[in-house]
Amino acid sequence: VEMAGIIDQGRDDVIWLLETGFLYLEMGDKEAARETFEGLTALEPETASFQAALGQVLIAEGNVKEATKVLGRAVELDPELAFARCLHGDALVRGKQADRGKGELAKACELEPDGPAGLTAKTILAGIEDGSYPPPPGQELPDSLPTGPTD
Repeated sequence: VEMAGIIDQGRDDVIWLLETGFLYLEMGDKEAARETFEGLTALEPETASFQAALGQVLIAEGNVKEATKVLGRAVELDPELAFARCLHGDALVRGKQADRGKGELAKACELEPDGPAGLTAKTILAGIEDGSYPPPPGQELPDSLPTGPTD
């Protein structure tokens, strides 16, 4: 998982926890991932990438309402974090707020046009247009979204 630029160098313990949370998520252990990210957000509630990571797990668990709240906080903390914008857009679309969600997805595309978050946002927008998105409750993001922010 590419972590450059997200966390200050020399914070190996925090980086290790963040990476561990994403590994749990990749392995399908949503509970362990959520607990890890909840711990990180408790330690550093002002870190947008931690809020976004927690929001990603909440989406995967089907808790769209809470995910929307947490991801909105991530966007407030760092409006330039494409990963958070993409996830917030996804949560809004799943929560039947398609217009707001499309706006967040478009912003993710603008911030990271050729990066993972931007490409995922484009995939979601295309799915909205062709009627194949949003997926059933609890289904995770398209496979193209990496686990974790990259900017």
